[in-house]
Amino acid sequence: MKKTILTSVLAALCLYLPARAQTAGPLAYLHPGDQMPELRLQNLLNTKAKTIDLATLKGKIVILDLWNTWCSACIEGFTTLDSLQRAYPDQLEVILVNPSAQDSRKAIQAVIDRTKAWSKNGFKLPIVMADTTVKQYFKFRSVPHTIWIGRDGKILAITGKEEVTAQNIAKVIAGERIHVKEKTD
Repeated sequence: MKKTILTSVLAALCLYLPARAQTAGPLAYLHPGDQMPELRLQNLLNTKAKTIDLATLKGKIVILDLWNTWCSACIEGFTTLDSLQRAYPDQLEVILVNPSAQDSRKAIQAVIDRTKAWSKNGFKLPIVMADTTVKQYFKFRSVPHTIWIGRDGKILAITGKEEVTAQNIAKVIAGERIHVKEKTD
């Protein structure tokens, strides 16, 4: 009788305890100084590429800009990001990452079309739609949320949009440190 009760209690506990080994994603979020995993980004729009492998971008500064279609502050900054990409084509790679499963392809395409209409030079930044790879490594509740990755693949900074300036980009490309507060929302 005691063995039956003990077995039942242990079986019930197994059902309610989390199975850590079977959860997807990292156990801890990444922060500045951490090595960025070599991820493959898929579901791309506004580019001819089918995928982007972060490992192939080593040697460049990479900006992953997380955004949503309902975030006007995010969209407002796209032309600036596109201009920065054009200013440093061999040293900088800007990728717009939409982590929302609720943003449809049609809604994202509407943002692309509007941004191209506003811009004097067009708009060529690649967009990752319905991302499930990048967002699992970073804790955030609000966008814009920007991840800066150094030439060596280490995370340089995690910021809001206001720190993504021509001056800060120029400093990072020149190998200088930027002094910004980590965005931890």
